[in-house]
Amino acid sequence: AFFISYDARNRETIARPIAARLTSKGEPVWFDDFDLRPGDNLRQTIEDGLKKCRQCALLVTKELLTNDAWAKVEFDAIFAREVSEKRKIIVPVWVDVTRSEVEAFSLSLANKFAVVCTAEELQSEAGLERVAHAITMAKPDT
Repeated sequence: AFFISYDARNRETIARPIAARLTSKGEPVWFDDFDLRPGDNLRQTIEDGLKKCRQCALLVTKELLTNDAWAKVEFDAIFAREVSEKRKIIVPVWVDVTRSEVEAFSLSLANKFAVVCTAEELQSEAGLERVAHAITMAKPDT
């Protein structure tokens, strides 16, 4: 499954459309709004999703880059897993960010080839399809 990691401020305009498009393409997706149920232990449920995912679509936005809370914790966890397992897990999707902004957040993340798009592009069917297709083309190392 693809774990969708994003800043909560981007849920409706960026994360939900990408998660829905991946699901419509037959890809299993872990997305908090799809998978969390009332009463679930938030931290445990998200950690389980991070542990079980095949890959993580990391939606890199200006909001994520300035989030010192949960999105940063998710990034640190999935990056640690990628390093320990020595395989490609993170699929970065840069949305309206520059290389220098990503480098200021993480040099390792900036060094990964990313899907690059704009939030405006994600509002069109063609743009959303292009981004979802690019995410699914990222094959994990085995």
